[in-house]
Amino acid sequence: MTLHTHRVPAHQLLEQSIGHLGDTLFLDYRHAIITARLQPGQLIRPDRMAEHNQITVTYATKILDALAVHHYLQTAGEAYRVTNWTDEDIADLIAATGEMQSALQLRFTERQTPDDIAKLYQTLAFRFSNPISPQQLEAFHIRFWSYFHQMLTSYKIETHRTINLATSPPYLRRRMLNALSHSELAELHANMKTLTKALETGNKDTIITLCHNQIRIFADNTIADNARYRAVSNNREANYTLTTDAISTPADRPIALRGYREPLGWDQYLAFQFA
Repeated sequence: MTLHTHRVPAHQLLEQSIGHLGDTLFLDYRHAIITARLQPGQLIRPDRMAEHNQITVTYATKILDALAVHHYLQTAGEAYRVTNWTDEDIADLIAATGEMQSALQLRFTERQTPDDIAKLYQTLAFRFSNPISPQQLEAFHIRFWSYFHQMLTSYKIETHRTINLATSPPYLRRRMLNALSHSELAELHANMKTLTKALETGNKDTIITLCHNQIRIFADNTIADNARYRAVSNNREANYTLTTDAISTPADRPIALRGYREPLGWDQYLAFQFA
């Protein structure tokens, strides 16, 4: 008798916990990239990272690979560079996100169950304060990811995570939400509630309109915000102390926190304790 073993895709292995220290360093480096303490285009060498953090090169590489899967880094031979998107790169990525989301949402109306809809509503069951706190912004990052991840998992296909990572990687999603003002985040939350009702009732015209309008807002804001990152981009080797002056957050937006790693499924989402 032949025994068949299930092969876990490489990206899923890289998204799993890297241990307490590994997850800590993942979040430290992710936040340094988002705040430009690690600046776009900078070189990160696994051996230098390992030396600074007193870990093995193998462990450092594992952390950097996990960041690359989420598009915070790009491989550069045996080293890595902080992702340095042009405005055209962002426009193309967001356009691909819009196309995928529009098709996904229309198909979802044909196969959604009451349990699927209930989970979508559950991710939106909160109120933003005015102004929105940094803690609420981070919670919304997790809720937003889980909302669309749950829609994909309803398709019951093993490649759903791969699709999500390729068309709307976590780095892009965080950059999109971080580029929104307090009022724009509140409007997005309200629009997602309207979208959920349209998904529940199969109102395809409303789904298409909401999706196209939101993608336009994401594209306009994220491309405009990219100027802050492009202004500090360089090809130098990174400062592994992560203490280089960061770009400042505009006054009309909540500050981005170090945050959490994205949940791999609904059970992990439920484990979050949001204030």
